[in-house]
Amino acid sequence: MTEPTTTAPDGGWGYVIVFCSFMIHVVIDGITYSMGSVYLEKMLESANLDAKHSVISAIFSILPAIYMLSGKYSPIATILTTRYGCRLVTITGACVGSLGFFMCYWYEHIYWYWLGIGLIGAIVSVTNYFDRKRSLAMGFAVSGAGCGTMIFPKLMPWFLKHLNGYRKGLLVESAIIFSCILFGLLMKPLPWEPSEKKAGNKDTKNKLIDLSLLSNIPFVLFLISNFLTNFGFNVPYAFTEDLAMHDGIKKSHAEYITMTIGIGSIAGRIIIGFLGDRNNVNRLTLYNFTLIIVGVATVLEPLVSKSNLVLHLIYGATFGFFTGGYISLIPTVLVDLAGLDKMSNAFGFVLLVQGIAIAIGLPFVGFLREKIGTYLVPYIIIGLVIALSGIMLFIIPFLKKPSKSLSITKTEIVVTPTGNSDIDYCKSIPV
Repeated sequence: MTEPTTTAPDGGWGYVIVFCSFMIHVVIDGITYSMGSVYLEKMLESANLDAKHSVISAIFSILPAIYMLSGKYSPIATILTTRYGCRLVTITGACVGSLGFFMCYWYEHIYWYWLGIGLIGAIVSVTNYFDRKRSLAMGFAVSGAGCGTMIFPKLMPWFLKHLNGYRKGLLVESAIIFSCILFGLLMKPLPWEPSEKKAGNKDTKNKLIDLSLLSNIPFVLFLISNFLTNFGFNVPYAFTEDLAMHDGIKKSHAEYITMTIGIGSIAGRIIIGFLGDRNNVNRLTLYNFTLIIVGVATVLEPLVSKSNLVLHLIYGATFGFFTGGYISLIPTVLVDLAGLDKMSNAFGFVLLVQGIAIAIGLPFVGFLREKIGTYLVPYIIIGLVIALSGIMLFIIPFLKKPSKSLSITKTEIVVTPTGNSDIDYCKSIPV
């Protein structure tokens, strides 16, 4: 007997899920994106680390890379959330992430600065609870990253000043990460989610990672694009203050650039996320232009801004707004390309390539900064690469006939769980 068809509720407890995901992003992304502005100078001065820009930047790249590779929709998280549900995995991730920072306090070594930072499972619940409002819900949920980017660059220096040492700051962040357990407890699963299923479904277990996605040419192109985007995505977060100070701007003023990125990110995630839900907006085209604008702005940043603080702030707001929009559009574009039933697996592959790109990009920029003595060439390179990542996706409509979801008609996502992964599917039904 076929189980009754279920639909995403588009609200209800889903709003609590959005709030929980928002708070988790405030903490995790706030810590991750502020590492450069908070700790770069302190770590460069540390006698125990005795490291240069390239080594320190490797810490800041490994941190978000491990976060990508072990967190949210990564292959590891896909297996865990599919099997155990978002609530348990998020709680466990909070404990692991907190332990990693706690160990950083006791052992001043670069490896402890990235171990165990993956907080997983926060966004899966949001996509399950929303259908027609998914882009807007995702925009609000991930806008927490922008709030965190505003808060932590000011909050953590205050702690470092009063606690006398950046290692005690890491201890404070350990406690903050641990508090995310509370938000994990509020992640109530839907009836068809893993934590509400009976164990022993062999077909589901065998399809936790769907390699058939790699035969989807538009999706593979999307993966390549994300690699190029994330090669330079974290660079402004890590080096924007150092670039401004190199141009003669005071540190007390340069701190506002990172905060401006955070403000722009909040606005971009919500506004562009809202636009992504409109019937008359092509999400893929919108996604592409966000990347092109980010790339062009990054190329111009070291060429135009110089010692002008206002221009640096304009760049920060522009970068934050359009990268925020880029992030909020990823889940909905993935649903268009791969289908809702393969969402977790698709995002897992995306985060895999993102993590690899981040791990390479920041050390690359740090190395060039050491050799050349300026950020001009590195910023031009990463700006061109990011712009290319948007331009290349305009070919997708010519590679595959657009599905109904890609044609941006008003749709209702209907999920029919049958227990057979070859039968389970998502239908886009015009309404």
